Amino acid sequence: MTITFDIGKIHINEAAFDYVFNMPEGAPVGRWMRQQGMKTLALSKAGVHVRSGALKAALEMKQDRRGAGRQQQVRIGAYVGKRRGYALYHHEGTLPHEISGRRGGFLVFTSHGKKIMKKTVKHPGNKPNPYLTRPMRLFMRL
Repeated sequence: MTITFDIGKIHINEAAFDYVFNMPEGAPVGRWMRQQGMKTLALSKAGVHVRSGALKAALEMKQDRRGAGRQQQVRIGAYVGKRRGYALYHHEGTLPHEISGRRGGFLVFTSHGKKIMKKTVKHPGNKPNPYLTRPMRLFMRL
């Protein structure tokens, strides 16, 4: 037994379709995406290595349309206005590298209770911590 249908005879109510698939604030798909995004954000914050808490506090979720048409997106990250440019280094890791003071100045920090001033220091690098992609893969089942 074979079932066939002609796609040309299907009429879509564009307004209803748009409501169900694109409205983040109340439609079933938008609510589901928001729920998944909030869970992912919570797990991402839990996975950040906390030193000062600034990176964790900078993480946020944005949900919006992705241009015209039927595309909705949920984005999670530390956004530009939060001034957390090091977020990528925490996520992807770094190789050992040298850190210099800005414009030839000194780096000032405390180590073992002593104030230290140096022109350059050798950073040992850090391991990747995929605090964003790990929870996203969990929910997206990738």
